[in-house]
Amino acid sequence: AVVSTQSTGYFIQTNLSTMKSKASTVTQLLLTAFSMLTIPLTLFFAGRWYLFAAWENTDVYSAILAILAVHVILGVYCYVAYQEVIAEGPAPVAQLKKAD
Repeated sequence: AVVSTQSTGYFIQTNLSTMKSKASTVTQLLLTAFSMLTIPLTLFFAGRWYLFAAWENTDVYSAILAILAVHVILGVYCYVAYQEVIAEGPAPVAQLKKAD
């Protein structure tokens, strides 16, 4: 079977864009995981030692601050993922049939 250069070029271009998309997804996931670990912990201890140091129940207020940070990070991650799906556009019908 002879493969034309046009179809091979499309195949290579498609594979490169798929690889870039996967790398972008993994990068976004790692960045989110790192943020989920560092930002809430930092806010908890910063709130405990500096922001709410003069108040009673500093742990409660610091925990609320950390929980709010987790929700913001998850919201941003979902928004970015949703925008990525919208940018890709709808899947072709042939791909949808293969998935079934």
